[in-house]
Order: sequence, then structure tokens, then C-alpha cells
Amino acid sequence: MNDIMGEERTTSLILKIAKELAKKRWYNTQATSFGLLAIGKYLKNKDKGPVSYELHIDDGLVTDVTTNTHLDNLEFDLEKTQAWRIKNKSNAELYVTITRKGKPEMIAQQDVEENLKIRISYLDSNGKSLDVSNLPQGTDFQAVVNITNPGTRFAELDELALDQFIPSGWEIRNDRVADIGSSESLSYDYRDFRDASVHTFFDLKQNAPTKVFSIDLTASYAGKFFQPDISCHAMYDKSILARRSGQWVEVRPNTNEEL
Repeated sequence: MNDIMGEERTTSLILKIAKELAKKRWYNTQATSFGLLAIGKYLKNKDKGPVSYELHIDDGLVTDVTTNTHLDNLEFDLEKTQAWRIKNKSNAELYVTITRKGKPEMIAQQDVEENLKIRISYLDSNGKSLDVSNLPQGTDFQAVVNITNPGTRFAELDELALDQFIPSGWEIRNDRVADIGSSESLSYDYRDFRDASVHTFFDLKQNAPTKVFSIDLTASYAGKFFQPDISCHAMYDKSILARRSGQWVEVRPNTNEEL
């Protein structure tokens, strides 16, 4: 009797952990890993038993499956499917998850400011405002992002991530060596320079609500390119987000007059 009650309590707890992890809430790495570790150990010791189900697409039987594993994958084209359903033929509970894969369209998203503010500007080598929608090849310029804590949370905003992606025709000039010890380098916890993006991680205090981050860029390759969104968000709280939508930009070949 005690074994049965213990199994029921364990199963109830595991289901609770699984439901919490499935919510649209962000957990830190440690919480997620320990939750998954607990579920994995539970499933490893649990009697697997056969699980049987049928997949029907557009009123036709596509496959009839019997498996002893805890996880089974099936692939089918959702875009060409009018309706689908799964019939559980076993006594075990069956949970269905749909995962869609694809490439996002290159369209501008809406600007968003939720408990966070963002302002983006571009400056030429003289510090003057610059329109980056059409640049001559070889132009050096700077992208400057201001991130502000508007105070709507009445608290510090911790563990923020600023993601700056650049179009394919631009190049990032990585001046991290020269940047060591500068006032800007002291304002973030970590900065990750990649080929086509820069990711900056930092906190925003209440008494110092704004931080400014800049990256040096060059319009290197002629052509028309899409500049992705630039966004800043709290890594573990989806209600803190600021985003500026992307745009099409052009790098035009140098003419004799521009050389």
C-alpha cells in the first residue's frame, strides 16, 4: 500500500514539474537541468510497457505504431495537411507535441517596448547622424544603442541580453583589445562578438537607468540586404522586451566621385 501511495505521489510530482517546464516561462539553466534530470531518472526506472497509437491525416490512416520507448518522432508536412488526429490505442497516457521547422520570412516585425526602452542611432566617422539605408561601399560608421529602464517594475532589471544582428553586406570591426578598461566595457558583464552579430549581457539599475552600447561597422559588400531586428530582453522574464524592427539596406558600389 505504501509503495502504491509513494508511486502516486512521485508521479504527481513529476507531472507537476513537467507542466511547469512546459509553461511559457523561462527558467535558468540550473532549474531546467535539475527538472529534466529528475524526470529522466523517473522514466528510466519506470516500467515502459508498449505504447500504441495511430496517426490519421485527412481521414486516412498514415501509420500504426507500437513502441516500448518513452519518445517517438514522426514527420509530416503540416502545410499540405487539412486535418490530422492521433488515436491512443494503449492504456498508457500519451502526450503529443508539435514542432515546426522552417526559415522566418525576411519581413519587418513590429516595434515593441515592454518594461524596457530602446533607441538606436547610426553615426558617421565625425559623429554625425547617418542614414544607413543606402551607403557607399567602404563607409565606416558606428551603431549606437541606448537601453533604458523605464521604472515600470520599480526594481533593477537583471540579466539582460542585447542582440545586434547586421546585414550580410556589413562587417563588424572588433576593437575589443582597444576597448579593455573603457567606460563602456565596464558597463556590461560579457560581450560576445561573432561574424554577423554582437551579443551584450548586462544589468540595469534603478539609479542609473540607461546604458549605451556601440559597435563599429563597415559597409563592405555591394548589394541589397535585410537588416534583422535589434532587440534587448531579460533572459529569464519574457515580459521585459524592447525591439526595433529590421529594414532593407543597400550598399552601393563606389564611383570615381566617391573614392
